[in-house]
Amino acid sequence: MPKLKDLLDEALRETWSMHHGPIEAWHRETPGAPFGPSIAAGDERGSYQTSTKAMSALAEIADRIMANDASLRRTVAVDTARREAATTLGELLNQLAAANDPDANWTAFKARYLERLNRGRSRITHYFPVWLFIRQQVSDFDVGPVAFRSPTSWIDEVERRRGQRSTWMDGVLAIWNGAKADRDTPVEVRSVARSVHPDQWVACVTIEGFEGAESYRRSLVATRAALNVLRLLVASPENARIHAAADHGPPGIVDRLNQRDGFDLSHGGSLHRSGLSGAPGMAANIIGPHAAFLEAAGRRIRLTLSVDPAAVACPTLSDRLLNALHWYGRGCTEDADFEALVDLAIALDVLSGAKEEPGILELSARLMRIPRSHRLISDGTTLKQFVGHLYGYRSKIAHGSILALDEHLRSERGQAEAFTAAVLVRYIEALDAHASSGGSDDRDGFRDALPHIPPDP
Repeated sequence: MPKLKDLLDEALRETWSMHHGPIEAWHRETPGAPFGPSIAAGDERGSYQTSTKAMSALAEIADRIMANDASLRRTVAVDTARREAATTLGELLNQLAAANDPDANWTAFKARYLERLNRGRSRITHYFPVWLFIRQQVSDFDVGPVAFRSPTSWIDEVERRRGQRSTWMDGVLAIWNGAKADRDTPVEVRSVARSVHPDQWVACVTIEGFEGAESYRRSLVATRAALNVLRLLVASPENARIHAAADHGPPGIVDRLNQRDGFDLSHGGSLHRSGLSGAPGMAANIIGPHAAFLEAAGRRIRLTLSVDPAAVACPTLSDRLLNALHWYGRGCTEDADFEALVDLAIALDVLSGAKEEPGILELSARLMRIPRSHRLISDGTTLKQFVGHLYGYRSKIAHGSILALDEHLRSERGQAEAFTAAVLVRYIEALDAHASSGGSDDRDGFRDALPHIPPDP
């Protein structure tokens, strides 16, 4: 394996010779493309021609530095690390070429590279429009580090953070109240009004110590986790209407065109509404009674936004929960029932610590405090049988034993979703108590700390 200083020397020589060489050589680097590879110059207003070999060397430098630095690996995105390696070479290119000393060049490059990476880490608040409650009277609320604000409250939040009112705010409020935007409307007013719909809420996430791309990714992960926690409190299929505007979802209106022989074209359609609407007080009845539960879930979500995972109690178990919530959310929003079954079974398998069917059965029995022979469904299906059926779907669908496209699994999906939600709710509550009491951050230690499974009658 080449030393890092040798990789830098290779990138330097390749870039220097390519930039000062014939343009035809540069065009040959990426056949069919209009230009070859390049790196930003020191002022980032120009660029230097380089080679694919140099770009590979710079990428390896970035990857190896990240691999050996846990803090950078957690707080800096891979793409950012690679881009900054290239930009650092562009900034120091003339200096390094003049020195022609691999050891001194590496020292200078590494110092400047780390300075650039650390300079990018800052405190920033990300805002994500979400589909949550529509025309419901409910106070703003938090799920741990994720603050959910109505559109008007969000504008107040932006003003508070800035320290003064922005010129676009009154224009956006006017559009939300029915005013029409035209070509004379300031572009920033149109942009904000287009980004946030008056029926949406805004998830606000403040994160510190991460560079921009990684802070955005982690803030979105935290927002999705908080939305999945809220899904636990809403029955299927309505919980699928909860999602971030940035996430994939069914189109609002689907046109359907068909024709019978001898007849003209028939044009129909279906309407899909995002967000939850219902009788007055619906949202308040979801949020109010579950404030303690949302706080407990929020304490686990903080792991995603923490520079130091050890700052969160039971980080390993919290990470397991967040991964399980991801798969649960996928299961709630899948179009196909068989895909949902696979996702929900994965969520339970992750939660059990990859202990498969026996582990899911034991964990769920302990969390729900019911014997394995407990009748879970009115048709007499026991907990043991239900877990066996659900895990069987995961294995058979994923391995091709069941060709599921033509299977009718709507009832099975609904039962699996309700069961997975119940297990996750109890896991969150139990883990919060376990972490608060100083319990061990260990899969088996947590499981064994749960109440024993009641004996079969």
